[in-house]
Amino acid sequence: MVNTSETVTRTNISYADECPYLTDEDEEARNSRYSKSEQYNWDARTQGLIMSSFFYAYFVTVLTGGYIAKKFGAKRVFGGGVFLTSVLTLLTPAAVRWGTIPFIVARALEGIGEGLTYPSMNTMVSRWAPKLERSRISSAVFSGCPLGTVVSLSVSGWLCGLDFLGGWPAVFYVFGTAGCIWSVLWFIIIYDSPDIHPDISEEELSLYYQTEDNKVSHMDFDVPWKKILTSVPMLGLLIGHIGIVFGLIILMTEIPNYLNAVLHFGVEASGFVTGLPNILEAFGGVCASYFADKMISSKRFSVTVVRKIFNSIGILFGLTNGIASLTGIIAPNMVGAFTASGGTRTNWNKVFYVTAGIYFIASTIFNLLVSAELQDWNTKKVSEEKSKTVETKS
Repeated sequence: MVNTSETVTRTNISYADECPYLTDEDEEARNSRYSKSEQYNWDARTQGLIMSSFFYAYFVTVLTGGYIAKKFGAKRVFGGGVFLTSVLTLLTPAAVRWGTIPFIVARALEGIGEGLTYPSMNTMVSRWAPKLERSRISSAVFSGCPLGTVVSLSVSGWLCGLDFLGGWPAVFYVFGTAGCIWSVLWFIIIYDSPDIHPDISEEELSLYYQTEDNKVSHMDFDVPWKKILTSVPMLGLLIGHIGIVFGLIILMTEIPNYLNAVLHFGVEASGFVTGLPNILEAFGGVCASYFADKMISSKRFSVTVVRKIFNSIGILFGLTNGIASLTGIIAPNMVGAFTASGGTRTNWNKVFYVTAGIYFIASTIFNLLVSAELQDWNTKKVSEEKSKTVETKS
């Protein structure tokens, strides 16, 4: 898609936007392969703008997605977000041909759909997962994200090297079509909660509610925003999250270009190496969730404490993840600025030095400020009647 004979324009584009080729091919073979698909000579800064455009709207919907899911139903919001993104993915090759601005607009609109998925899925898990199994179920569900990244990187690299549907456009057509089909199945099969599922028996519902506290999560309570935003541990959590997301964006969107431009990796090898951290992430998440559920089932914590611990998780995740997603705008543009004069090893080293520095500073602040103690503001402000009901059930 991007002409790799242009040294400057090869940087700052990942598999979604560039299909790189082995650099040891002779010029005739290279020209032959490039002729199979269209080429776009975007400079590094334009590429940075394209890469970051996804996060313009993502920032908004990831903050508000939880509220929207609660109001309209997690099933509709999650399925609608995936369907919107899938349709726009199908339209991406056409948007690219129309020009840079339509492409940027399409990417920004994709961010709207994707921003709804994480908070709405958190809502869905809270409605379906029994308390003692919630960590494991949540981890199993969200492990699909890193595993899906591994698969998509590998498949994208493979599709780019084929004549099928013009080379790089096949990536968007295949994944866009798969997303649309999946969305239809989602709307047919999935229900917002066990209460409205037609095939769940009264016995199953009774067992479900004996071992979980979903009814508590439906209570209305005031969010102490001022206390949250002025909390020192919360500040440490936010900074730590920003550091993690910044490094993750560099890893997923920029490292494939570095592997190809500087280390001369092929498409398939780049996809495999880039996906390795995601495999370990999925494995680590599943292991951690097992120990988390064991901690809860061991009854070392009272029901009240457990409820308070999970009270603010959704709100805090939405807040910190929303703010941290702004690094998706900063990181690609930073890489574009550093590599504007060429995708050399020296220029890429600057990217890694800055990223390592951000990791170090963020982790240091996190370790200094974050506390595992329950904060004073993490208390439900429910009506007296509902509070009595909760205490009775405890």
